[in-house]
Order: sequence, then structure tokens, then C-alpha cells
Amino acid sequence: MALFVARPRIQCCLERQNALLGADPLHSFEEQLSEDVHLMHHKMPLQMWEKGVPTELPDNLTSDSLISEAGSGTTIEIEGDNATETAALQFLEDSSRHDSPWALCVGFMAPHFPFVVPEPYFSMYYPDNVDLPTMPDGHLENLPKSAKRLLASFSMTGSYPTEDTAKARVAYYGQITWMDEKIGKLLDTLQKQNMGKNTVVIYTSDHGESLGEHGLWRKNTFYEQASRIPLQIKWPGVIPKNQRISQCVLLVDLTSSILEMAGIENEPTAHWSLDGDSLLPLMTGNAENWKDEVFCEYEAHGTDRVRAMIKTGDWKLSYSHGTPPELELYNLDANPGEFNNVANESRYRSIHRELIEKLLSKWDPEKVTESVLRSQRSRQIIEEQTDLKNNPTGS
Repeated sequence: MALFVARPRIQCCLERQNALLGADPLHSFEEQLSEDVHLMHHKMPLQMWEKGVPTELPDNLTSDSLISEAGSGTTIEIEGDNATETAALQFLEDSSRHDSPWALCVGFMAPHFPFVVPEPYFSMYYPDNVDLPTMPDGHLENLPKSAKRLLASFSMTGSYPTEDTAKARVAYYGQITWMDEKIGKLLDTLQKQNMGKNTVVIYTSDHGESLGEHGLWRKNTFYEQASRIPLQIKWPGVIPKNQRISQCVLLVDLTSSILEMAGIENEPTAHWSLDGDSLLPLMTGNAENWKDEVFCEYEAHGTDRVRAMIKTGDWKLSYSHGTPPELELYNLDANPGEFNNVANESRYRSIHRELIEKLLSKWDPEKVTESVLRSQRSRQIIEEQTDLKNNPTGS
């Protein structure tokens, strides 16, 4: 049996038919036990790259309003997570769980904006345990173009009053503690139900969060704060306890890993070919020549072009497509804050060339751009026809 404790956009199992897209909106789950409040309440406007980076968002989604309203309290997202916890606990406490294998995906929104958390989780950090982002002099003025586009898209000023920044950051920390306790209750329930020894537990996330670093908030970037995420896996009797792996891995590796855990053959066939590699050999000390490489791409909010990142060892290259492309190159050992872009320095030309070749060998920015533009045009037609159907008089 397996329990997957995660924070994706789907909630524990599936029942709401529009929670995911495709021919199988349940994605082979049997039911959904709670609602996805994020999809219900945070619709982003359609982006058309042909018109440039959109800069008009609903007031409740602009970064200025999210930061100024940070503090203690509750939100629909908090209530949604409470409902998800209740549903997950009821699922685990059901005596029928002992009768056959099962899989459960528990999707908490927290930690996430809005930067609001119930007491005592706010005051345990504010005002006595506050930190602020490091910002070298002149850094905001010299941000890469990709970051400046993001600032404009989400109405970020880049600099906020110290108190507002502190409250937003500690509210996020409070959400982490609040969510951590919920996960603890799930794990405690596993033990009480005598299922702890034969349950695989995976904890991960779909993104990190910028909390004022580089003047940015939210995700949407390749900086470490947004792209480096937690991944913890527990498999009693198979994976050694308290083991920490330093190599780079990808979220897509989890698919291959789960298949191997379930005993499903994962060789490429005419029907499927997975991008990821199973983490089981790496976690059990049987992996030789692990790829130790991360590839990410980004085509969502706050950009008007395709972007990709490749990281290997201490080096990270970010690529924004254009003529010429916009490049950022950082050595995370020498420059962990990613303040010094050395993409144009001749002494790093060889590593620069190596990473560019690796990135473009697995990713064609022109083809991806064509695909994105085609998708945007199609969705615009659908949206226009939907609006016309719902409001035929145009009033």
C-alpha cells in the first residue's frame, strides 16, 4: 500500500470532474475527497504572447495587495486545507484500508499566498523571529530582463516597507509549521492504524516561493527559492533511515520511481516513454553514473517567451528565447544568492558552451514557441465563444 503526501494542485483523490483536464479527468483515481479551492477561486487571465507580457491582474492577485494584507487570520485556502486534512484522516481511519492496497494523494495549498495564517502560527514568528531577504546595493536596477518582466506582470514594485516584507515572510513560515503539524497527524494516524511499516510516504511540492529575494514574490522563476523544492521519501525496510542525497533529481523522476515501487515494468514501449528515471537505485546505493542534472522549462505567467534552465553540479544556466537569447549563468557554490550573472565572462566560456549544448540537445525553443502560440490562439477562440454563449446580447 502507498500513501503519497504531497502538495500538488489536486487534492486527496479525485471527485470533482473539472479538477484536471483530459479524457480521464480523474487520472485513474476513484474519487476526490475534497475540493481544489485554488482552481475554483483563482482564475488567471488568458495570456497572448503576441500582445506582450500582460500587466493587468485582478486586485486579489497582484503582489502589492498580497504583501500589504499579510498577517494572522484565515482564508478560503486555509479552510480548504482543513477540509483536506479531515478527509484524508477519515480515509486512513476507515477499517477497509486494511483489505487491499491503496493510494492517497493529499494536496495541501499551504505554504502559499495569500500570506495569512491562523494564530498562534503568525505570532510564533512575528515580531521576534523575523528575517529579511539579502539585497546587494544596485541589484534591483540590474535585474535580468526576465525578472523585470515578472515584476511588471504581477505589479511588483520590487521594494516594500520593511514591516510588510517581514509580515509576509513570517506568515509563510507560519504556514509551513501549520502544514507540518497536519502532515504529522497523517503520519501518526498511519502508525495508529498499524499501516506505517508497509506504506510508502512521499513528500514534495510543485514549486518553491520567492519571498522578496531579487525583489520578487511568488514562483515563476528559476532562482533557487522558487525552483528548488523539498523531496522526502520513506519506505520502511527498503530505503535507509536519515539518508540525505546531494545529487540533483527531478519531479518527473517520481513517476518512474512510483512505477518501480509498484512492481510495474518501466521499459519504453510503443505506448509510453517516460522522461524521468527511477530514484530507487539512487536511494538504495545501487546507482552508478547518476545523471545529477536538472532541466526545467517555463511558459506560464509573467513571460512572453519560452524559458528553460539546466543545472548540473554547482552551475546553473537560465535561457530566455530571443534573438539573441537572454542568458544567465550562476555558480551556486561561489554565488549562492545568484546575484552575479557571469554569462558574458570569457573565463567561463567553456562551461557556458557546454550547458547551452546540453539544454538545446533536449529542447527546441522554436518548436515549443510555436506550440505555445498555437495553444493560446485556440484557447482565445474557446474563451470568446464561451463568453458569447453565456452573454449572447453582449450586455
